[in-house]
Amino acid sequence: MKVEQFLARHLYTTKKVSLQYIGSFHLSADINIPFDTDVEVTLPADSIQFEYNDKEPKDDSLIESMVLETKKIKSLIASDLESYSILSKQFLNIGKPLYIKGIGILKKNQAGQYEFTQGPDTGSRIGEAPSQSGVKENSDIDFSSPAKNNKRIQWVPLIFIVSTVFVLAFFYYRYNQQQEKLIPVADTLSTPPIKDTLNATTPDSITAINRKDTAQFTIVLKEYQDQVAANASYKKLSNFGHVLMLSKDSTHYNITMSFKNPLSDTTRIIDSLTKIFGKGIHIAP
Repeated sequence: MKVEQFLARHLYTTKKVSLQYIGSFHLSADINIPFDTDVEVTLPADSIQFEYNDKEPKDDSLIESMVLETKKIKSLIASDLESYSILSKQFLNIGKPLYIKGIGILKKNQAGQYEFTQGPDTGSRIGEAPSQSGVKENSDIDFSSPAKNNKRIQWVPLIFIVSTVFVLAFFYYRYNQQQEKLIPVADTLSTPPIKDTLNATTPDSITAINRKDTAQFTIVLKEYQDQVAANASYKKLSNFGHVLMLSKDSTHYNITMSFKNPLSDTTRIIDSLTKIFGKGIHIAP
C-alpha cells in the first residue's frame, strides 16, 4: 500500500495525520466516513485543513497503525516516513507541489508560505480498510515484512535508509544555514527607498517582465543505457508524481523532471536536485 493511502485512511479514522518537519492535516470533527459501504462519499469543500509546523514531530499514532497492519519493525516504519517527509520538503522547496491522494495538494508559493488545496478524490474509497486476502498491493514504497530466510540481507535496507536519512538531514541543515546567512545582508545594505528607484516601473510592466522570464524546461536527473536499471530508478522516484522516464532509443533512457519557473531559478533548482540525486544533473537540450 502506498504512503498516501496510509496517510489518507489515518486522517479519515483519527481526524488528524502529521508529516514530520512539514505540518499536520485536520479533518472536520463532524465528518464521518462510512467504511462499510460501497457508495462513494465526497467530502464537502474545506473539510480538510493544513497547519504548517517545520518542527512537527513524528506521528506515533500513524506509526503504530502501520506496524499493526504491515507487521514491519517500528523503527523501519518511522525511518521510511521520515525519509518521505524530508524528500517531500525538498521538492516543496524547489517549487514542486506535493500531491497526496485522498487529501489534496500542498505547495510552497513565491513568498515561502505553504498553500493547501483539498483534492477532489477525497472519500470513503480512499480510506476504506485494506483487503484481508493477504495479497500485497503494488507500492512505490514497500511496507511489507522483510524476508526471514537470510538474516544478513535484512540489514541491507536498514543501513541504506539510515545512510540516506543522515545525508539528507545534513544537506537540509546546510541549506537552512545558507538561508539564514542571506537574511541580514539586505538589512546591512544602504539602498535608496524602493519608491525612488522603481517609480518608473508600473505593476503591469513588472508582471510582463516576470511572465517573459518564466519558461518551461526539463532537467535530466539520471541517464541509463539499460532499460531494467532505468525502470528501477523510475519506480523508486515516481512516488512524488513529478518524474518522467524518456527514451531516445533502445540504449538511451533518461529520468527527467519538468519545471515552469523563471529562468533565473535554474541554477538554484539544479543545486538543490544535485544535493538529493548526486552529480550529473543538467538541463535537457
